[in-house]
Amino acid sequence: MIRAFWRRWLASLRSRPWQTALLLLVVTISAMGITAGLDQQRGAEERWDEVFAEVNGAHLVLYGGPDVPLAEIAEEGAVTETAGPFRSIDATLVFGSVDSDLDIRGIGTALPTVTKPLLTDGRWLVDDDRTGIVLDTAFALDRGISVGDEVRLETAGGDNSFEVVGLAVDTVDCLYPQCDPGRSWALPSVLEEIGGDDQGTISMIRLADPDQAARYAGDLQGRYPQIGAALDWQDTRNDVLVTNQLFGLFLAAFGAILLFAGGLVVASTVTARMFAKYREIGLLKSIGFT
Repeated sequence: MIRAFWRRWLASLRSRPWQTALLLLVVTISAMGITAGLDQQRGAEERWDEVFAEVNGAHLVLYGGPDVPLAEIAEEGAVTETAGPFRSIDATLVFGSVDSDLDIRGIGTALPTVTKPLLTDGRWLVDDDRTGIVLDTAFALDRGISVGDEVRLETAGGDNSFEVVGLAVDTVDCLYPQCDPGRSWALPSVLEEIGGDDQGTISMIRLADPDQAARYAGDLQGRYPQIGAALDWQDTRNDVLVTNQLFGLFLAAFGAILLFAGGLVVASTVTARMFAKYREIGLLKSIGFT
């Protein structure tokens, strides 16, 4: 019986080479779509987790004024490491004919121990960088800005020209333009000159139990009204990965739909052949075959 089945199947393949080739192509593309979709999601998650570990990412990011009591918070048992507070000012970056909102953080020549910017091009700030700035890589790519370009910054302290000396990945929040404004870094002394009365700060915290980040953020905001906002690492991770997850789901869904369509074609072909055989058997019986 099995041998007869395989002989019949091979005969069917030989008699319909183009249909067979098309069906195999559909199945192959379907499998590739499903595999690519799953790999897209898994690959993005693994890469983000690698970068987060490399930069010693913060489990909590606190936004507030200059009086955020980070030294006091650092003494709590739930906290293992802190960085900041770093002054942060709002600016408008002008490059060519395009104006963009920009957040400038005052960080020195030594990178912070928590959520350090991951340099992708150029160099980091040095002591004599009075007009040097490092831009977030995603922001620079979106705006077509490269290392060595000159940009103009409009701040509360006036307008100043800066040279882009480096590009770096920032893991404090999700990537630009999904999360804006763009981010950048300059020397603290530069921010003192151009920042005016803008006194915002940003602080980074690592926790002994990262899974409790959201609960601990709420607790800190309840105890310290100086904290204007708190962003936990799980929200940031989800925001970063949502686009890749949607694209991965699209690829997987495309493959599944193709596979389903191929199954419908096979099912309809088999059904049609079955009805044809029933009709032949009926005709044969009507003329006396048994």
